[in-house]
Amino acid sequence: MGLTQQSYERLAEALADEVSCYIAEDDRFREVILKLIPEAIQSKLGLVDAEVIGEMTAHLAPKMVLVGMED
Repeated sequence: MGLTQQSYERLAEALADEVSCYIAEDDRFREVILKLIPEAIQSKLGLVDAEVIGEMTAHLAPKMVLVGMED
């Protein structure tokens, strides 16, 4: 037996911050983000020097948040 659409929306709203924090605190999330950022940079900029990729990753990683975690 499922919930109503409204119940799902309310439950999701109530859990969003806690679920986001749970995921963000998991080392697997950090590993994926740190792997995907360089790939994303190269997909947008093409071949870029490794030093540039490293610096850009260091600047972009702190900006990667899950929906619901914004201050």
